[in-house]
Amino acid sequence: MPVGEHHADVLSNIADFFYQRLGTKYKFRAQSPVTLPNDSEPEPGFAVVVRRKYNRTTGHPKPEDILLLIEVADSTLQYDRSQKAEAYALAGVKEYWIINIPERQVELYLKPSEKKGLYRTLSVYESGSQFTSPFCGEVNVDEVLPDTEEE
Repeated sequence: MPVGEHHADVLSNIADFFYQRLGTKYKFRAQSPVTLPNDSEPEPGFAVVVRRKYNRTTGHPKPEDILLLIEVADSTLQYDRSQKAEAYALAGVKEYWIINIPERQVELYLKPSEKKGLYRTLSVYESGSQFTSPFCGEVNVDEVLPDTEEE
């Protein structure tokens, strides 16, 4: 299913945000697979991973390569909060964001429990607010959300 306009705008905003913030120090992957320990290969909306080559020989990024995973949620919000969050926590992904387009929020998931498949910390940030990402520092929610004003 093709992504909608707001979804595409968020992905573009995220790419711009991380490129401006981090340059080429890390590799940025949009809607590309990551390999989890259970051999599943979800395709998060956006991933920041260790900079190295990922190909048929080396495979997709694995949890030890993943610095941050982001899902962009419009119609997939419940799935991203449940099955995806559980899979990422079980894999030990240290930082997971859900960009909740309908509510104009960023949900920040930290401290995964690899045994329980959940994140011990969940914080929700509204449009107009800021939060501190352990990976990349201060983030203004509006930097990653699309402008909703009609042009």
